[in-house]
Amino acid sequence: MKKLIILLSLIALLASGMAFAQEKKFEPSVTFNGYIEYEAATSLKTGAAWTNAVGTSNALTVLQNERYSYFEPDARIIVTIKPDEYNTGVFRIRTSGAYGQSAGSLTGDEAIRYDRAFFVSDFGKAFKLPIGWQGTFGYNEYNPAYISNLGWDLTKKVIGRFALANDYYFDAKYWGTEQVITIENMVRIATFFSLQNSRLKDMYVDGVVTIPAGPGSLGIEAAYLVWSNASLNGGLTIDNSNKLQKASTPTINLDEGTMLFGLAYKGVKAGDIGLDFGGAYYLPLEEKKAYAVYAANVKASFGSLASFLVGFQGVPENKDLNIKAQALHNVRIAAGFTPVPVVSFDVGVILYTGGEEVNFEGKDREMFNTLDVSACVKAGKASFRLGYLFVAEKDISIDPYMTDALKKSLYFLANMPF
Repeated sequence: MKKLIILLSLIALLASGMAFAQEKKFEPSVTFNGYIEYEAATSLKTGAAWTNAVGTSNALTVLQNERYSYFEPDARIIVTIKPDEYNTGVFRIRTSGAYGQSAGSLTGDEAIRYDRAFFVSDFGKAFKLPIGWQGTFGYNEYNPAYISNLGWDLTKKVIGRFALANDYYFDAKYWGTEQVITIENMVRIATFFSLQNSRLKDMYVDGVVTIPAGPGSLGIEAAYLVWSNASLNGGLTIDNSNKLQKASTPTINLDEGTMLFGLAYKGVKAGDIGLDFGGAYYLPLEEKKAYAVYAANVKASFGSLASFLVGFQGVPENKDLNIKAQALHNVRIAAGFTPVPVVSFDVGVILYTGGEEVNFEGKDREMFNTLDVSACVKAGKASFRLGYLFVAEKDISIDPYMTDALKKSLYFLANMPF
């Protein structure tokens, strides 16, 4: 009798455990994260003439013979919604303001808005497919893989950097959809489409194959891109003297897109030094409107202590646009050093070595184009960066470490993620 009672008790316990397992269901969730950021920059001298976007309606006033200061508070709250195990929704709400200051007066505005609103559906998991399939729908920043870019935006268009349009690829946000197919973690195929006014606005088809190769892995990428500026020159025309003229109306023609070819070899070790290699080639299908560009970069990592990056961009000859071949149009160097976990130092340099004798304002182009040097101190999750950005007189350049001060300036950047 005693044995029977024990047996029945075990059966009851097992049954209750099975029932509990069956009743355990996915619980919807909503999570919050983001950061608060404060940025300030000053020219440190009079005679500065700064502008946010020359020739556009949202340009800040050009300030002559005044010290220029720039303040930008920025707070972002990211809301992540999981209604079930197959879907994820994301909202990013942003509070920001930009101020230009001269003689104590402020110009600028503040706004509370969303700059992300999209959801991702895992169709592969939901339909139990033998391949991976994820779809993204909504307002988001969509990009091809750019496997060759190992850091400091080697694929960005420093060659033609100006305010109206400055990138080869999508670094802006779009209402659109991207569908991504993955096969055995070796093949990734992505397609992106954005519509506006009932017509195609932007699109790309991007394929990446990754295979083991010796001590590392080899990635091969091919993509076809069409976007609203329809030209690496951002919709601007170029005359026979190789000078940019007024903006033309962008048009979309599927036969005037750009092919992207990329290679990346990552995971190589030389003793304790990690080495990654990347290269890319941009081939416009309509060479009368855009010029080809190639880029390569190599990155060395010394664990968490330091990293070093060097890369270059070059331009083949384009007779239609009167562009001479430039094997080294510009060279970029970046390095980071973290002696202790709470302190780091960063430096970035751009050297122009190309054929242009003048910049877009008709002034002499300096070989030493950009220097960005800074130090960062962390206090818990908060970080505080103090740096100096140098850009040659009358030249326009990117700044490596994501500040908004695009001219000579001392800047301060404080950030606290949560």
